[in-house]
Amino acid sequence: MSFENFDIIEFLQDYDIPFRESGKNISRNYVGINCPYCGGQGEHFGINRKSKVGSCFQCGEKRSIYSLIKDIITPKKSEIFKILKKYSGNILIFEDTKRAEEIILPTGLVKLNKIGYSYLKSRGFNPEELERKYKIKSTSIHSVIINGNDKISYRNRIFIPFIVNHTIVGYTGRAINDQIDPKYKHSPVEVSIIPPASCLYNFDSIQEGGKALFVEGVTDTWKLGSNTAGVQGVTFTKEQVNLVYRKNLKKAVILFDENAEDKARSFANALNLKIPDVSYTTLVSGDPGDLSYQEAQEVKWELLGV
Repeated sequence: MSFENFDIIEFLQDYDIPFRESGKNISRNYVGINCPYCGGQGEHFGINRKSKVGSCFQCGEKRSIYSLIKDIITPKKSEIFKILKKYSGNILIFEDTKRAEEIILPTGLVKLNKIGYSYLKSRGFNPEELERKYKIKSTSIHSVIINGNDKISYRNRIFIPFIVNHTIVGYTGRAINDQIDPKYKHSPVEVSIIPPASCLYNFDSIQEGGKALFVEGVTDTWKLGSNTAGVQGVTFTKEQVNLVYRKNLKKAVILFDENAEDKARSFANALNLKIPDVSYTTLVSGDPGDLSYQEAQEVKWELLGV
């Protein structure tokens, strides 16, 4: 992952970390802070404004911004990524070096089973339609993702493939009940052609030169149907934006869940660079995945006219 979009100044200010941008010991294009590793005073730890890699010329410690956040703010990985996304304008750039040339699927994929069927039915979905249209399956109690010597459990989930140009490029697994954590488990970068975090779910349904509706998740897409793509949350990556650009759309609407107006605006601003008609909105309550099929289509018609 690259951190070139990370706003180091805003981050330091918000977390009350003293810094200097110039003066003694501060090289050009660097920001200096007191070294958190040797405790040396005088802003000896310099952070490169471009790479966001820092090093101390007294003790020699060298750290990326990811490691700095982990060491001085929070050890929780989920919180680290929230901070990275917040100060990167929600555009995180994922490196391609570890991606798979061919997709590596979990073992033990089977036809949608009774538990998965019942879960989807309870959420107001049509399981048969989802099987046919979106190629979903179930994973067995023995399902694993095998990557070299590594094995990752993928049991008791609904397998949801991400398809681009009629090819599975990545996938996610939805837990069959809300007690299983995490609810969604994306295919790792190393087994994906395009990791889900950099992909757009249901992307093939968007017509070249047409109109598109962008929502947060998979279930939102299932209710709204064609010409709708899921971003996988309220954050987005540079690769997702570039995928949208390639469609040469004439209109794009961002529909995020309640309380996500700022994120919807941020995504709209990114798309506005190359799409002539871009707008954003949020639901008053809930998310599109909780709407009935009729309600979802009424919302879609109101926003897109299709």
